[in-house]
Amino acid sequence: MKALKLSLIKIKVIISFIVFILFISCNHIKKINPELIEGNWSLVRNDTYELYYFNNDEMYTYEPYSENIVHFNYFIVEDSLYRCFVHPELLNKDYVFYDKIVKLDSFNLEFRKIELERLQNSQVGLDSYLLGKISRRNFLLNSLRSAKQDSADLSM
Repeated sequence: MKALKLSLIKIKVIISFIVFILFISCNHIKKINPELIEGNWSLVRNDTYELYYFNNDEMYTYEPYSENIVHFNYFIVEDSLYRCFVHPELLNKDYVFYDKIVKLDSFNLEFRKIELERLQNSQVGLDSYLLGKISRRNFLLNSLRSAKQDSADLSM
């Protein structure tokens, strides 16, 4: 009888331990290192080519064909990116959820909706123009050239 009680206690302890481990592993949310996101990224999808630049708490997006550069402030909580549109006349500066980061390494930044690749050629990077290293004209020409090249690579 005593041996049966000890066996039941051991089984309860083992089951409790297993449940605890499963609970911890299911609730584990990966934290993103914000320093890894900094830099120049590109999006190439179908006929779309966009450039992204992350620096500290700022995010810029650029679409070469419309020549629009859009500025956001952003922050990361756990694995989610929140952003706020930056505009001098905008009174509402609320941050809104942008997307969940699925994968981030030295070469890829994957959200649920889009996947970005880190630019290896800093001459074409959005930061080159934003920091005044190249003229707007040279930046536009370089980014359009890259967009055409990446679109051609996709069609192969």
